[in-house]
Amino acid sequence: MNYLRRVFIAGYVLIILITYSVFLYHSIKVKAAVDFVLFYNSAYNFFHHLPLYAAVPWHNYFLPESLRNQLIIIQKPIASLGANYSNNLNPPAAILFVLPFGLLSYTHAAILWYSACFLATFITLALIYRYYFPQQKSLFGYLTLLGIFLSTLPYQANITLGQYNIFIVLGVFLTWIWSKQHKGFAAGFILGLLIATKYFLGLLIIFYFLQRRWKTISGTAISFVGINLIALGLFGKAAYIQHFEILNRIAWYATAWNASILGFFARFSYQYAGGLALIAPWSHYAYYFASVLVLIFLAQFIDNSFKQKNDFDVGFFLTLIASILLSPLGWAYYLILLIFPVLSVVRSLASIPVSEQSKSLWLVFVFSFTLGLLCFPAKIETFAKGGWTAFSLLCSSYFYGIWLLVFLLFYCRRYIQTKSFSEISSSNLLPWTLLCYIVTFPAFGILFYQVFIKKVKCWQ
Repeated sequence: MNYLRRVFIAGYVLIILITYSVFLYHSIKVKAAVDFVLFYNSAYNFFHHLPLYAAVPWHNYFLPESLRNQLIIIQKPIASLGANYSNNLNPPAAILFVLPFGLLSYTHAAILWYSACFLATFITLALIYRYYFPQQKSLFGYLTLLGIFLSTLPYQANITLGQYNIFIVLGVFLTWIWSKQHKGFAAGFILGLLIATKYFLGLLIIFYFLQRRWKTISGTAISFVGINLIALGLFGKAAYIQHFEILNRIAWYATAWNASILGFFARFSYQYAGGLALIAPWSHYAYYFASVLVLIFLAQFIDNSFKQKNDFDVGFFLTLIASILLSPLGWAYYLILLIFPVLSVVRSLASIPVSEQSKSLWLVFVFSFTLGLLCFPAKIETFAKGGWTAFSLLCSSYFYGIWLLVFLLFYCRRYIQTKSFSEISSSNLLPWTLLCYIVTFPAFGILFYQVFIKKVKCWQ
């Protein structure tokens, strides 16, 4: 039985990697419209003395060079950022990390980029596996976690779109672990770089402030200011002005991939008219009100946990979750950051005493439903039509999954606080592992169908 299980796990991971490789081969070959093209475009523009945040056609990034340069120079105004043109939405500091790719041809840059993403995936999962399951030293235990992670929709979205959030996951892991190991300045230095590339992670500053971790805050300030001064010196003030102008023109909050509070309310008032995506003012007011409530609760919990139980892990996880909920664009591919609270819940559920397991069968359903919602294979172009309709409610699967995860965190809080990682046996983990495979398989199954059955050549 163990032999068959190992063969299945190794074969499944191999099939996943082959599927991704075939998909990316065609995506690079046809130069598909993915986010990495936007990163590459900014790096390319910098070395050719062109505007860093130039607008390019969404479905035809690679126009003939003469026409492409004319479009960049003209800087056609963007009415809605989503109908015909698109921009790199990442801040100037993030572009610093992709600048070397602008010196390469697109094909070579894309191959190097995706290779780096897969390498970062293997390293990050190895570190996470070693931390969460120190008693499981088998290679197949690591492959088990890898197979589940690669199957999820959030990871699939990151790879197929060419996003760099796997590096963010690695940075968040190092920040979290080094904080627990009292390496405050190093943790803060990494956090400052993370916030400079993804602003919504700035909510973690509140967490460390309420935890009175002043070395972490000082490290964050130094690295954040330093990296932005470098970007300012290289790109100039105009790049920052262009970046914030672009952010102000975003209008696709109602897409099913937006897991944030604003995305939830926007789906009930979304209208598309005259080439513009419109959201009713009440959606913004509801978002502001709900965000204030979340912040008050979060600050109260963190402050109380520091004074009483110093519940560091749960406070960190809740802040990470809140950062996605409060961000106006809590994209589905950011949900890979939830690997930490999800694994903590899994480990906690596996550590429930046998005497209590018969009373906790309902947790199997709740956990399955939570993971299923977080990995639901929704299409990025799916928009609610506005109004309080069933379809608008169904478009918020990621939003519901996040709140169910918050519930599970609080339910498992006592186990997260008291149980040692080494106390969990392989036999206790096995049912939850199988459950994770069953729940996450549909997202990968759809990608497999598109690549090998439907023979989709690129992201659509």
